[in-house]
Parts: sequence; structure tokens; C-alpha cells
Amino acid sequence: MNLTTERLLLRAYEMDDLADFHAMVSDPEVVRFEPYDAMSMQGAEACLRERMTEDFTAVVRREDGRMIGNVYLVGRPFESMELGYVFARAAWGHG
Repeated sequence: MNLTTERLLLRAYEMDDLADFHAMVSDPEVVRFEPYDAMSMQGAEACLRERMTEDFTAVVRREDGRMIGNVYLVGRPFESMELGYVFARAAWGHG
């Protein structure tokens, strides 16, 4: 299922996202609070393939089709949910 706003498209990951995904997850400042270190291209490709089968949603700028981040919502113990997100540094501070 895709969700569209005036500026963004939320959709499943695609292999065409690899270059943008690698740029995001190879930045140590972006992944600073993530449970993984900055990734090589090979690591990013493996991670992207895995995320294509899980509950991760790519965040894409509608104006140019660039993947700028991801969000996820997963169930946790005690009937709770966890919302997480990561955005490329170039997308920070743009509302």
C-alpha cells in the first residue's frame, strides 16, 4: 500500500533505492543511534534486500523520486508498538 502526501510518497523499498539507501546508511551521523554501524555498499545491498521483505517503508520525495528515509511500525511485547525512522542528512531540517 502506498501513501501519498503533497511532498512525499511512502512505499515499499525497491532495488532502485540502493544508491540513495547506501548514501543514507553509510553516513555515521545518520546511523548514530541505530543498532548498526555505517554500511559499505555490499552491506547496504544486503540490508535493503532484507528490508524489502519486512515492515520497512521507504520515504520518497515526490518532486524528484529520491528515497530520503524510511519508517517502520512493529509490534512489541505488552501489546505495544514501536515507530522508528531514519532520514538522510540532506533531508534534515526540511519539515
